[in-house]
Amino acid sequence: MLNDVMVIENYVDDQCVRHVHVMSNTPIPNPSPQWGEGSVTQECGVWHFRAEYPYRGVLDVQAACPSGKFRRLVVWNLQGCDSVKDALISAGVEFERLFGARASFAFMKKLPKVVEHGQDVRDLTLLEAEWMLEKCVAVGCRGKTLTLPSP
Repeated sequence: MLNDVMVIENYVDDQCVRHVHVMSNTPIPNPSPQWGEGSVTQECGVWHFRAEYPYRGVLDVQAACPSGKFRRLVVWNLQGCDSVKDALISAGVEFERLFGARASFAFMKKLPKVVEHGQDVRDLTLLEAEWMLEKCVAVGCRGKTLTLPSP
């Protein structure tokens, strides 16, 4: 049913919000099995699905290093989380579920005032990283190439 879908936009912005806009010649279900809850409209005979929501999942983030490499991280938007610690725990659980390994590092653009750079939080070394997205935490590990399991 979704084989005639054209993805117009699908990105995570610097505030850790995912933006999705897809078009189709056939009606798109809401919620969409692939994109979640959004709004569906019909314009000029074409169906549009649009959604914006706090992102929680895998993201390749470009780290500020000389090689310009990307880091594969589990990013967790802080919206709706009771604390940064809760977000870190949730992101760590998702990381382990997806990659079968425990995360060892956590990153934030700006650390809370009560936290020091390099402080351990639940077996994660928390680091301030200027290259990180706003309003989120991210977890990852060093020394492994992380690939998602095949569906």
